[in-house]
Amino acid sequence: MQELIEKLKELQSIDSELQFIQELKGNLPHQINMLHKELEEAENQYKAKKTDLNQTKTSLKLIQVEIEDFQKKKQKYQEQLYEVTNNKEYDAVTSEIDNVTNSIDENEEKVISLMDQEERLTAEIDEDKKELESLTQNLKIKEAELEKKNAKTEKEEITLKDKKNQLISKINDRHLAMYDRIRKAKGGLAVVPIQNGSCGGCSKRLPTQKILEIRSMKQLHLCEVCGRILIWDSNVSKEKI
Repeated sequence: MQELIEKLKELQSIDSELQFIQELKGNLPHQINMLHKELEEAENQYKAKKTDLNQTKTSLKLIQVEIEDFQKKKQKYQEQLYEVTNNKEYDAVTSEIDNVTNSIDENEEKVISLMDQEERLTAEIDEDKKELESLTQNLKIKEAELEKKNAKTEKEEITLKDKKNQLISKINDRHLAMYDRIRKAKGGLAVVPIQNGSCGGCSKRLPTQKILEIRSMKQLHLCEVCGRILIWDSNVSKEKI
């Protein structure tokens, strides 16, 4: 049991060091992840609006071609008015002129609408482009900052993770699961030393007999209040009991 307690103590020390390294990085990894997502969404929006703009321009050209065709037809029908020989022919030609004129008017309204849409999309795309540039620049700054911090801690982090992997292979699954459960529930601190006769996690005062039992390291003891694993550490548990 003493060997197990020593291993759990060492495991806690390693995990605390790894946690400290992560805290040095702050929330940079999270910020970078969010910026990547934001940038991806902005790029998709930018591409979608570019597609809409291209489609708008294509539609605009097609309608303008239609208007030109209708105008040619209208001119042709107007010339035919001078060639009609009776009222029936006159009515037929004027009816065609009215139909073509209505088609021209409808298409010109579409042109105005499409031109407004083209102007709006162009302005939005310009703004989106600026936003993309800003996000990209911000992402580069954050990534450079994280890379700089990683460079300082990378070797130490790798060494600690290797030590941790070697250590957990020597701890049985039941005790390892208990350690992980407590550590997750208690903010990363599963194993705590006795300090001033109290739990080093929640400061619960411990009976003298309990401290003696913990110090003997013959079995695992959990704090009755916070549930952490209690140990005797000669470096910090020197106070009189």
